[in-house]
Amino acid sequence: MTGPVAALSTLLLGRWDTEDRLRFIARTIPLTPAARQELGVLLHLGDESHPWMRGRFYAAWGSKEVIDHRPVTPNLVVGFAGDTAIADGRYRHPVRYLRVRDDLDSEQLPPPGG
Repeated sequence: MTGPVAALSTLLLGRWDTEDRLRFIARTIPLTPAARQELGVLLHLGDESHPWMRGRFYAAWGSKEVIDHRPVTPNLVVGFAGDTAIADGRYRHPVRYLRVRDDLDSEQLPPPGG
């Protein structure tokens, strides 16, 4: 995520692959105030063992501008809407956060590209 937990701005979305690596797949557009409030109570900062703790994410496809992010515990599944521009398992354009999918667990999702 970007921004502090209490006032997050965007989500960085990932999926576990078949080798148990958390793969970045998309970044959301800025969240609505309602989504920020909803997610702010559900997300918890990750610890030093988080696979993205020292990762680098860029502001846009092909950009060299690194964004400041805060890894969170990867235990929340969310629904999102995106276009069909996907390369190497990543959405090329920001996606729109829809809702928390508390009816799903991350183990129920197929790996990226699966």
